[in-house]
Amino acid sequence: MWKRCRSFKMRHQLLSCGVVAFVALMNAEASPSRAADIYENGIPIPIRKPVIAQDASEPLQEPAFFKITTGSTASSYFAAGEALAALISHPPGADRCRTAQRCGPAGMLAVAQTSEGALANIIAVNAGDFQSGLAPADLLSDAVNGRGAFQTSGPATNIRAIANLYVETVHLLAAKDAGISELTNLAGRRVSVGPAGSGGNLYANLLLETGRLEESITTTELDLYDAADALISGDLDAFFYLGGAPVPFVQDMLATGLVDLVGIGGAPMAVLYESRTYILPHVIANGTYQGTAQRETIGTNAVWIVNTAVSDQRIYEITRALWQDDNRETLKAGEQKFNWYELDRAASDLPIGLHPGAQRYYDEVERADMADTQTDEAPVVTEDETTNETPAAN
Repeated sequence: MWKRCRSFKMRHQLLSCGVVAFVALMNAEASPSRAADIYENGIPIPIRKPVIAQDASEPLQEPAFFKITTGSTASSYFAAGEALAALISHPPGADRCRTAQRCGPAGMLAVAQTSEGALANIIAVNAGDFQSGLAPADLLSDAVNGRGAFQTSGPATNIRAIANLYVETVHLLAAKDAGISELTNLAGRRVSVGPAGSGGNLYANLLLETGRLEESITTTELDLYDAADALISGDLDAFFYLGGAPVPFVQDMLATGLVDLVGIGGAPMAVLYESRTYILPHVIANGTYQGTAQRETIGTNAVWIVNTAVSDQRIYEITRALWQDDNRETLKAGEQKFNWYELDRAASDLPIGLHPGAQRYYDEVERADMADTQTDEAPVVTEDETTNETPAAN
């Protein structure tokens, strides 16, 4: 594991290796033969399956591991899943969990796991292969309605939402000397649309279809790092990437001075917005990427989804930890900022229903807000008014 990580050529892959190794460590209990792959300074790390005490008369507890299926190590989903897993894990003796409601259920260990992307995530969570995962709102709408990629398999009926997390935007990166300043300039070019099954691949192909460009370009399905290498070496003219801005990798690409961030907008997009309710026009604001002015693009919400079989209590505690004040500050201070949503956006405009455990939390928040409002609006009786009241007749 560590040997493979050291062979990565790019800094971002090196940064992710510690998490990949952690995920392998967490999963080795399911495959003991993998333990020999994990070393620290040449010393094998012993694999121990977590033991949670349980009285024989009690009902069987849920698994200690709570797995979040994300995307490749290059994806925004993996970075988001890593951050979420760190927030909600509640291992025995964890200092941070001494703060009330800051962690998920006691004894639960959350891990972010790589996957082939958004489509695979929805399929896996719906099938119960993973308890939870991340997926774009637009694709979830297709899933629950049995459209598009889900037309053959039929509607996904076993998924619910925990929350909207942030808006993910389509980035179109082009070689600076390629003369690409808008979507229509891709005609006749070599373009990577991202790995099959990823959200980026879905929206890249939608954009090319909307712009009637799909037959006039040469497309490949490279992952982010291979696409970046091909672009820099001159073997590719442009590539699409879906992620929550600002994406550190995109900033590093732009900092080379060899790459432009291309705006995506104009009249053709109106057709897309009419046909896809959960795709919205979005602006990457001026200064989001250093030295880059604002760019029009399209976006959709990244949604944290969960299988319906996960208990209400577990999801209630996970949702509560997600929105705990200290945890919100931790997310905002992370390396990948994402522009995480605030609580008022958590359950709005979701393409699927909320899990009952998440619904319980949001209902509690709403009741508390209503009680605070009623307290604020209650008339205040001053001391003078009390003193000057007319005495009651005998």
